[in-house]
Amino acid sequence: MGSFHAVETFVNWLFGGEDNESNRLQLEQADQKLQEMQEKDAEGRARHSAEEAAEHQRARRAAEEEAERVSRTAAEAAGITQTHQEEYKRAAAEAAEARHEVEHRWFEGVRPECHPPHKDVVWMKAEYHYSPGFFHLVVVGTSGCGKSSFINAVCGLSNNHDLDDSIVAHTEIIECTPNMPDWQYFNNLGLYIFDCIIMLFDNCFSESDLTILHTCKQFKNVEAFIVCSKSDQHINNMAVR
Repeated sequence: MGSFHAVETFVNWLFGGEDNESNRLQLEQADQKLQEMQEKDAEGRARHSAEEAAEHQRARRAAEEEAERVSRTAAEAAGITQTHQEEYKRAAAEAAEARHEVEHRWFEGVRPECHPPHKDVVWMKAEYHYSPGFFHLVVVGTSGCGKSSFINAVCGLSNNHDLDDSIVAHTEIIECTPNMPDWQYFNNLGLYIFDCIIMLFDNCFSESDLTILHTCKQFKNVEAFIVCSKSDQHINNMAVR
């Protein structure tokens, strides 16, 4: 029994040793596979992290580019707005200066070419009962210079106020003041619709007389004539002196 037990022990040890070696090899292979899986998992995580970091970097770069674009657009818009404001201020200053210059020239006697619009011409013709095909003239002058007497003399009518009004020419007095630019004074009277303007004066020209004569030069269709009224009185006065 002792020998048989020894042999059995030896056999068990022999075969049992092989099982241990096989188990050891399997354990080593399992450890190696586990390590490879861990390494692959770490590589995957690292690659995923790198991809996320790259994506975050791209998103950040895109956000920075968008912010820069918005900032640049805002700066350009602000520059355009400032440019427009400067242009507006400059245009307004130039317009104000031009207006001041024109007004200064008007009141200093430099008369602009200012012809009335068509609607004003039509309105003035209706106001003065303008009739096409007739020669239209107007007699102007200061109050008391002899306009009524001149018209009655030209028409062959009496100048005697004691007679019937039916044989005395009808005249109309329009009060005007020369406290305005020449062109406005002339246009307000509507003198541009007449073919002829007869300027009457008795002893000297008034400012309104000179205004009308000066502005007549701009209207080629209007002739102006100057008539000295009450000449006999002036001659007599000079003879008495």
